Amino acid sequence: MRVADAVVKIFKTEGVKFVATLPGDDILPLFDVLHQNAEVPLILTRHEQASVYMAEGYARSTGEVGVARTLGAYGEQVTQPKDLQPALRRALAHPGPALLEVAVKPLEPRPWRSESGV
Repeated sequence: MRVADAVVKIFKTEGVKFVATLPGDDILPLFDVLHQNAEVPLILTRHEQASVYMAEGYARSTGEVGVARTLGAYGEQVTQPKDLQPALRRALAHPGPALLEVAVKPLEPRPWRSESGV
């Protein structure tokens, strides 16, 4: 099972109705799985703040889970392990439910991959 498959399975289990996000190459595997399933639609926005406002507004008005897929939090991108703890603190300090997803690109190629990426 791929990570994207597991994420979508969790979304379904938790009753997620949609994912507000903006496109990016780091989310393409999740886009593919969500598109194939069609049970949890993607709502594409033009800005990360719009994704968060949409998910938070939905959660506040319905009491259900609102999911925004962004890079980092509050406009910051978490790329170093030392930056993760402050981002988690901010997410946990919020009075409502929070889901923090951090996408980190590898700094160097994985040793088991060839030059062609296979």
